[in-house]
Amino acid sequence: MNSDEIINLIDSRREGYHWDFKEKPHSNNAKLLHDIICMANSLCKKNKYIIFGVKDPNKGCEIVGVQDDNNRKKQIDYINFLRDQNFAGGIRPEVELHSIQIGKKLIEYLIIFDKPEKPYYLSKDYKCKEQGTTGKFVTVKANNIYTRNIDTNTPINSSADLTKTEGMWRERFGLDIAPSEKMKQLLLDYNNWERDDFDHEWAYHKIHSEYQIKFSGTNNNDQLYRFFYINHTSGIGRATFKYHSTELFDLNYALVDETRITIPSPSTASITVKQRSPLKYYYYDLSTRNGAFLTFLKHGKYDFNTTAANSTFIVFENSRIKNSFDEYLKRNYQELDNLEEPESAKYIESNIQGENGGFNLNLSEMMIIKLLFEQFKLIN
Repeated sequence: MNSDEIINLIDSRREGYHWDFKEKPHSNNAKLLHDIICMANSLCKKNKYIIFGVKDPNKGCEIVGVQDDNNRKKQIDYINFLRDQNFAGGIRPEVELHSIQIGKKLIEYLIIFDKPEKPYYLSKDYKCKEQGTTGKFVTVKANNIYTRNIDTNTPINSSADLTKTEGMWRERFGLDIAPSEKMKQLLLDYNNWERDDFDHEWAYHKIHSEYQIKFSGTNNNDQLYRFFYINHTSGIGRATFKYHSTELFDLNYALVDETRITIPSPSTASITVKQRSPLKYYYYDLSTRNGAFLTFLKHGKYDFNTTAANSTFIVFENSRIKNSFDEYLKRNYQELDNLEEPESAKYIESNIQGENGGFNLNLSEMMIIKLLFEQFKLIN
């Protein structure tokens, strides 16, 4: 997230479909919940922002800051608050809190990530009493669908217009997206595919049969990750993803452990740190096409268990988590020297040296990086 974007929004002296100014953080959690749901349900195809410490446009968008406000919350407070609410189907907005310093003023902004899970709505009323009043509650209504229209939220005692609600459901069910994006969504629906798992030649979606996958034959795979497996015989091929007769995109796949397991070809990260060779590791990002392909091939399981000696693929839910881990790795790379190398690393390294010593990737270090990733998950 670039703080320049927030500054530009403040400088615009107006509010819009995906941003809203608040002079102070919310003192009433029902109003907070209503604002978050309205933003999350906005049909604008961008991340949404609630910016704290800025007066509304009627007051010139004056920057007042939140540095002295007692109602400030931490990111974990927002996350826990949303987690505890009765969202229909357990589908809730995803948020992240950031701050920037503008002169002597501290501005905070809550990102509400744009995701195709709209509409977000409650299955049970949420009530919160107003401060300084007796018996007066603010209520976010169950089954009311709220949204945002330009710079205005749906009133808390109302529901969005039918056209807006229809737009949200169309987005959730993928009725208004490009075929390539629809294919990505269908790959996550891995139980509804008819597939040729034995010969790896074809697959098609049982309900939307116009979406198909054609697998090529395989050639020898010389990539280092094949040594994660006791039997490092491996092949690599190409999968073509089709809508009717139109080719949407292609991805590489690999048959590893003497073709016992099929995986997409993993991505390689290279992290530069001071006075040390770049740190490299294999990973999957589940928010990408390749990540969706992994979900499809692994039936939603990412343990990579077979006769693997010690696979070190790191699986990220999205690019934000990967970027956070990369920053964590840069700050804590010296911890790699304190973590114990897995026993299987020596076995794998001996196999590599026995076949070809020319690889420029350090498998032992990759295994230790994955151990550091387990520490990262515990604190995030």
